[in-house]
Order: sequence, then C-alpha cells, then structure tokens
Amino acid sequence: MNDNYTNFSKDIDLAELSRVLIAGKIRILTISLLFFLTSVAYALYHDDFYTSEVLLYTGEASGGQSNSSLKGLASFAGVDLGGEGKNKAHFVIETIKSRDFLKDLLEFDGVLESIMAPGSYNKITEKLSFNEDLFDAQTNTWVREKIPPFGVVPNYLEAHEIYSNMLQITLDEDTGFIRLVFEHLSPNFSKKMLDLIVNQVNFKLREKTLKESQRAIQFLTTTISSSNSVEVRNSIASLIEENLENQVKAKVKEDFIVSQIEPPYVPVIKSKPNRTLIVIFGTIVGFLIGSIIVMLRFFYSGSSQK
Repeated sequence: MNDNYTNFSKDIDLAELSRVLIAGKIRILTISLLFFLTSVAYALYHDDFYTSEVLLYTGEASGGQSNSSLKGLASFAGVDLGGEGKNKAHFVIETIKSRDFLKDLLEFDGVLESIMAPGSYNKITEKLSFNEDLFDAQTNTWVREKIPPFGVVPNYLEAHEIYSNMLQITLDEDTGFIRLVFEHLSPNFSKKMLDLIVNQVNFKLREKTLKESQRAIQFLTTTISSSNSVEVRNSIASLIEENLENQVKAKVKEDFIVSQIEPPYVPVIKSKPNRTLIVIFGTIVGFLIGSIIVMLRFFYSGSSQK
C-alpha cells in the first residue's frame, strides 16, 4: 500500500508539474497568443448592439360588486361587462408578444426591413444600412431569394421569431410594473420600436375597450327595461355608469391602458458585445488548453519510456 501511495505521489508531484509547465512555456504562450488573436478578431467582427427600455404601469381594472347572475347572462350573450378585477398587466404582455400585434407593427414604414434585414449602423451619420442581399434601400424593394414556404417579402410569421429575440418583457408581480427592453443595431430604432409598441398597445386595447363597453351598454339598456326588480335595475344602472366612465376615459386618455413611468430613450452605450470579457476569456481558455497539451505530452512521453 505504501508503495502505491509513493507512486501516486510521484505521479502528481506539483513541483515536477511546475517544471514541466515552465519547460513548455513557449508552447503555452504560443497557444495563448493564438487564442488571444482569435478572440480579438471575433470580438471586432461582431457589430455593436444597443438596448433601449421603457417602464410601464397598467393599474388594475376596478372590481365592481355587481350582480353575478346578470354578469353570467351577459357573458353567455358574448358581452363583457367589466368590473372583474382582471390582471391587465398579463393581458398587455401577451398582446405585445402576439403575432397579430406584430402584424400591425410591420405596417409602419421601416419596421419590417429593420427587423429582418439590418446591415450595419453608422455612428457618425446615425443611419442604419440594410443587407443588400436581402433588401434594396434605393428602390425600397426586397431582393432576397425566395425559399418556400416563405416568399421574397418576409411575412409576420417569419418576422415574429426575430422580433421575440429582440424584445424582452419582465413583469414585477408585486408592483404590476412592466419593463420592455428592445435590442438592435440602431439605437434610434430601439427607441422608435418601443415608442411604437407602447402607442399601438394603447390604441389597440383602447379600441377594444370602446367596442366592448358600447356592446355592454346596449345589452344593459335592453335588460333594464325588461326588469321589474329594483335591486337588478340598480345593479344595471351601476354597470351602465361604469361602462360610460370607461368610454370617457378611453376617448380622453391616450395612455388609457398603459402609462409610461420611464419613457424609452436613445442609448449611447452599447449593450453587447463585451469585447474585453471576450478577449480575457479567450486568452484564459488558450492558456488552459496549452497547459493541458504540455502536461499530456509529458505524461505520454513518460509512459512511453516506461
């Protein structure tokens, strides 16, 4: 047993390993330098990306104490009377993430090509150029190769995956705050996209609220005339008043659905890549690989001699 222990100690003699590493320092430094140069080239090859963000608050729908049987009847008729204390934050988030919402965003000038065919960003002119193999900016036409099932012009289904990668959404369940983060080659487009998202989600959901409240008022007006119960009539009158208030707010307030606590901004500092970290990490990896190669060569040559 002592012999085995002695042999094992010899095999892992740290002093000997140190001498081996020092003897192979040229090989280790060469491999480390190779990884260093590769890391520098990799870091410089990648374009800068910029991140803009906005902090939103939706509030919560009021939870009215209205007649539950009346609401059940309205729901059966396909009418939403509101006042159920719904979590609007989750609804807003899922709306922003939806394909149908993106389809509306792509109708605005410059959005589709900025998502699907960004080329590079000129920091001096602050202009975004496009990938010439995909989009011709001079003629404002798509020139990419048609690959079924997609056509020459990208559709919203194709763009949705890229849009989802560019956009990050987080919700603070305690406060109800929603943070939207959009990353792109162009800092100006990052801000523009967040402005567009906030404006459109307010517009889209405001129109939805107006239609639903109008349907609810029509339903309630018909119902109140046919009811003889004082309690039911009072409940209906309260619901009519609530929906009228919703209509007034939706027509007057542009931020009826979501309010901006911190508006989007044009970022001046890139969010990625972290070139310093890439170079440091690459160099360390190169040093470790070089050291492993030197040690393996030493142990292999020692085994061969035995």
